[in-house]
Amino acid sequence: QGLLPFTALMMLLSNCSPDPERHPFHTSFLKVARTFYSQKPDQPVDAVNALEILKHVISRWQELGAMQDAGEFLAYILDGMHEECKWQVDSRCNVPFGSPVQVLFGGVMRNTVRARGARTDSVSYEPFNVLSLPIDAPQVNSVEDALCAFTATETINGGEFTKSVRFQEMPHALVITLQRFSYDATRGAASKIKKELTYPNELRVDPAHLAPECQSRAYELLAVLCHTGLSIDSGHYYALVRYDDSWYLYDDEIVSKVSAAEVAKRTYDVYILIYANRSGKVSFLPSSSTRVTEVLRAAFA
Repeated sequence: QGLLPFTALMMLLSNCSPDPERHPFHTSFLKVARTFYSQKPDQPVDAVNALEILKHVISRWQELGAMQDAGEFLAYILDGMHEECKWQVDSRCNVPFGSPVQVLFGGVMRNTVRARGARTDSVSYEPFNVLSLPIDAPQVNSVEDALCAFTATETINGGEFTKSVRFQEMPHALVITLQRFSYDATRGAASKIKKELTYPNELRVDPAHLAPECQSRAYELLAVLCHTGLSIDSGHYYALVRYDDSWYLYDDEIVSKVSAAEVAKRTYDVYILIYANRSGKVSFLPSSSTRVTEVLRAAFA
């Protein structure tokens, strides 16, 4: 539900030819999007069974033995869509990302390690579609605090090395998962971190968290996915999603309009946050001489 407001993602799906065998992820999500947007807002409608539409994708996920976790499932969906639409263009095109999905959701982290007394750093780059932030530290009480803790310089191996993380590339669509579940060794199971976490409606990542070459982006909140319950194996998920300037609560078959103030109150339940680049400008073009429709169709060839 939280991905449906992305205009650029809907454009991407519109260029996908339904093919359940070759493109099960795009085909299923395209059907969900068409079903959702075909409803008329001024008329009563029946609830849409998204599980039935996504059954082929869900069955593959369950075969992997994954836990029934919304954060893992979202990452699974994005990875699957990426694999289905990798670029198939010739070498003359300059393609900075591997697929249109990575153009939208892909970011890059820069990991830097320096040995004590060394003059140079060891640098590696790690791509991501979903940014997973630890929240267990006592000083982490907001998304901004979690970003600070995530990028803080730390010492490792008894002080022999220092390690830091900076963002080399920020995505157009920033998906943040708050690590509310951690492994409890005494219980031998995952337990939920129940703490209040605030999240801004407008987010601009502090320049201190960015690599010098990284372009800063201003984001606005598009969706909040929440979890109620005591553990990862039990509880209930619901979503708050913004369309234009209005927020809606999606709780199974119940849909109701809510205020922005009500959205901000879900501080104990918030689990996943989806932010969109405020500029709204996304280019899928691998090169300036290629038309966008040709590029997107080539990805699904």
